[in-house]
Amino acid sequence: RTQGRRPPAADGRGRGRERGVSCKARLGLGERGAQEAAPSFMLYGVARAVPACFLRVRTIQLGLPMGRKRPRDGPSSAPSSKGSSDARPLRAKHGGGVSVSGPCEAFHSSSGQYWLLKSEPEDNFTEIDGRRVNLAYSIDAMQKDATCEWDGVRNREANKHLKAMKAGDYAFFYHSSCKRKENGPGLVGIVQVSKEATVDRSQFDRSSPYFDEKVTEEKPVWHVVHVDYVARLDRMVSLAELKEKHAAGQPELGNMVLLRRARLSVQPVTVAEWDYLLQLAKEPRP
Repeated sequence: RTQGRRPPAADGRGRGRERGVSCKARLGLGERGAQEAAPSFMLYGVARAVPACFLRVRTIQLGLPMGRKRPRDGPSSAPSSKGSSDARPLRAKHGGGVSVSGPCEAFHSSSGQYWLLKSEPEDNFTEIDGRRVNLAYSIDAMQKDATCEWDGVRNREANKHLKAMKAGDYAFFYHSSCKRKENGPGLVGIVQVSKEATVDRSQFDRSSPYFDEKVTEEKPVWHVVHVDYVARLDRMVSLAELKEKHAAGQPELGNMVLLRRARLSVQPVTVAEWDYLLQLAKEPRP
């Protein structure tokens, strides 16, 4: 901590003493005047120190070097492919996620659009050219990857919904086709669209489980969006619970697509449904 300091003056007086004398000399103050002005100098020093202390504390909380901006994802952190066996972990864009215990307004899309994305969390292996590929992708994997390419959608209505998504739209992450009750089916988390629809390259890739021999690169059919992990719900909201609420006449769930078109993998969610489900996730498990 002493590196870079000036050595004491030849007469034994330290740097602070010299600075005090020169200060009085410049201001033309006597000993009494300097004593009266001392509180003002102290307040000025504190006022300058507070912003610096705030900046240092805030920087430490963010885990960033002083004076540098948050690094942008470079070529080495390209989005992983949903269900890919060689997905690479990325730096969490949202700092590992946030709690949904705060106000629901924190998860409102500027476009007014909300969605539900289904994924299978449990092992689901398929064999391609003699190798086993696991199609499972859970909220745990989503949190680890921080961002992913939502590929493999092969239903035309679901594909239409992907193309309608806007950057900034929020979506529920939904666990489907679960054998273990603790995994679902149900709503488990929140993701956000970071990049709007582009062509799904896996439809042309013969080594991909999502290869479609009926399409050509000149006339692609299927699309992907990129989504970022945002948060886990405080608890899983199961499909069984939603069915019970619907049967009891809960008005917000009267026309929910999930309860009418259970097999559709990408679904729209209304504003009323979104707000109600966020609130429901904060309530104790029934």
